[in-house]
Amino acid sequence: MVFSVSTTARAIEQEDIGLLRQMPGIGERTARKMVATLRGKVTEEALLRDEGYAELPPGEEPVEPSEVREEGIEILVSLGHRRSEAAAKVDAVLKRAPTLGSAEELIREVYRAERGLSPIG
Repeated sequence: MVFSVSTTARAIEQEDIGLLRQMPGIGERTARKMVATLRGKVTEEALLRDEGYAELPPGEEPVEPSEVREEGIEILVSLGHRRSEAAAKVDAVLKRAPTLGSAEELIREVYRAERGLSPIG
C-alpha cells in the first residue's frame, strides 16, 4: 500500500510503526529506523493536507523517466538522504528497472534494494 507524503510524515512524527509497516518492503526494524532518523525533520510534510488516498488512482498518465528520477531523488532528500546518496540509489534502481512508471514505484524499489530483495517484475 502506498500512502501520501503527509500520511507517511504524520506516521513518522507520531511514531506510528504499525502504519509504516504497511508500506511495501518496510518491516519493524526499518520503520523504527525511519522514525528515529526522521522524527522532527518532516514536520512540514506532516502538516500538509492529506488528500485521503492510499493508492494512486488507476489510469494516471505515465510520466517521463527523467521526471520519475528527479521526483524520486526529491522524495529521498525530503526523507533525510543526502542528495548525492539519493541520486546514487535512484540511478542504481533505474539501471536495473528502467521502465518504472512513477516515483512511488521507484521509491518502493529503492527500499526493496536496501533490504536486499529482488526487484518486482
